[in-house]
Amino acid sequence: MSGNRDEDIFPDPDTFDLHRKRGKEQALGFGYGQHECVAEWLARAELEIVFATLWQRLPNLRLAIPFEEVKYSPLNKDVGITELPVVW
Repeated sequence: MSGNRDEDIFPDPDTFDLHRKRGKEQALGFGYGQHECVAEWLARAELEIVFATLWQRLPNLRLAIPFEEVKYSPLNKDVGITELPVVW
């Protein structure tokens, strides 16, 4: 079990959903407790604006490859998507 992946706490954790309602859970991406990022809410607001604007300007934006072919960095390094081919 890893952080943010517990299905008892995070419903459908493998689905990317920008409109997911946050519950009482604490996502670990911005730290926790005294190590929590002070700019977490600013970052969340910025991401909501970026994605909303992106979808408005490029409504047909979609992956150029099957989802299963998206490339990620190794799990023992900074976790993230390394390539994300898109078309619109």
